[in-house]
Amino acid sequence: MLSMITSLRLINWKSHHDSSFKFTKGINLLVGIMGSGKSSVLDAICFALFGTFPALERGKVKIADLVNFRNRDAESVIELELEIGADKYGIKRVIKGIGDTKKSDAFFYKNGSLVDKGVAGVNALVEKHFGIDYDLYTRAIYTAQNEIDYFLNLPPRKRKEEIDRLLGLDRFELARGNLVAVTNRVKYILTTMQEESGLRKPEELKASIAGHEAKHGKISGELARLRQESDGLSKRAGGLKLQYDSLAQNKKQYEQMSQQQSRATMIVERLESELRDADTGKLAKDYEEQTNIVESYRVRLADIRASLKTSQQEMGRYEKEAGGLERELSQMDGKRAEVELLQRSVKIILGDADSKQFLALLEQETNKMIGLKNQLA
Repeated sequence: MLSMITSLRLINWKSHHDSSFKFTKGINLLVGIMGSGKSSVLDAICFALFGTFPALERGKVKIADLVNFRNRDAESVIELELEIGADKYGIKRVIKGIGDTKKSDAFFYKNGSLVDKGVAGVNALVEKHFGIDYDLYTRAIYTAQNEIDYFLNLPPRKRKEEIDRLLGLDRFELARGNLVAVTNRVKYILTTMQEESGLRKPEELKASIAGHEAKHGKISGELARLRQESDGLSKRAGGLKLQYDSLAQNKKQYEQMSQQQSRATMIVERLESELRDADTGKLAKDYEEQTNIVESYRVRLADIRASLKTSQQEMGRYEKEAGGLERELSQMDGKRAEVELLQRSVKIILGDADSKQFLALLEQETNKMIGLKNQLA
């Protein structure tokens, strides 16, 4: 009985924030511009069924890269619904974890009831109920981006082998080969038994020996020819080995370039999505505001530098004036010492009665000098 996918929901999966898809009988098309997430839908269906897809299996992307870049630490959820006859099946895959340490879990539903959970159990149920495994799905149903010409590029013999394997015909070829080997073995045993059980005449024996000798000579010649061919094939195998090593190196470089291309594509998708979501009017307004703020800071900085230069000039003038005042104060201190010496001399010469008026006058002048000194300080 044929199965059909009816719906798909992607939450936080690659470039999809929360996308839902409904499928009907017949042909369903996904149409969109480059980078809109069409390939992500096909990868999601394959991941929902088998827990992987070709790019993830080959290491071109990591499981952490499958989570939407806008919300790296949130869960990524894929919900796939299918129908087989009257039964409805649901498969749910969840990717969770912090940073690059992410793991996936799986749940399998039948008619709304949980049947099993866990990656291994769900994968086994998918193969059991839908009659297909990951290898057959990726070769006969799913075609990765830029690999649709896979069968066209195969040599005819290799193409036939791939088609036989996809259709299961290789098992019949193996059975046919085994049957031919068994038939030949039975014929040989029967012939041997007939020869050993029958009585033969001397003439027949001589003719048989001659025939065997002729066959032996023919076989010996054939053996020599086969040895020559074997030597030639050995030399050719050496050349093919060198070609194989070169192709292996080219394949490795191609896979590395494909991985880089995949990452670059994801970055381009992210940037294009951000550009689509960006508010250009708001960005222009924010840019103008930031430009005005920067310009005001530049004007303020120029004023501060001018004020600093003026302050430095005034500081030099003040330091020069302070030096002159210090010299005047030093001279006044010397004069004050001279006055005190004169006071003592007058007191000795004139006595206390005659020197009071003179001393009062000197004291008045001294106080004036002290006041002047304090003002200068």
